[in-house]
Amino acid sequence: MGDTSSPVAGSPPSEGSEVPESAPPARGGWGRPAVMAVVCVISVAVIVVSMVKIVGDRHPKGQTVVFVVPKGTALKASVGKKVDVMPARVLLHVGDSIQVRNEDTSIATVGPFTVRPGETVTQRFENPQVLKGECTLSGSGSVTIIVT
Repeated sequence: MGDTSSPVAGSPPSEGSEVPESAPPARGGWGRPAVMAVVCVISVAVIVVSMVKIVGDRHPKGQTVVFVVPKGTALKASVGKKVDVMPARVLLHVGDSIQVRNEDTSIATVGPFTVRPGETVTQRFENPQVLKGECTLSGSGSVTIIVT
């Protein structure tokens, strides 16, 4: 017949005996693994929050350069008068913004941006770049926005 003796507490199970899968570890119970799991979760959360903060603040908020299109600008241009609301070359730094507020009754174009009457367009620059395009607000008819 088989061995009917009960195992001694603290000794490893004898060969052939089964230990239920849901049984706690032989030493220390569930306390240590639970504490380690909580520490790991908190550590990961701290790392994620730190990374989001670092990446989110990669470029501090810089200056905002504002151009206002006064009422009557399109009419002035249509009769051949020089319109000089903004320069043909705008220099900005990463983190800076450009804002165009159109108080006129006609659409204004500033490079890639179209600003409808009564509208304000604001663009913050996160990366170095050069934008070139038509400009109805500069005396030259074009604009180059350089972000360094």
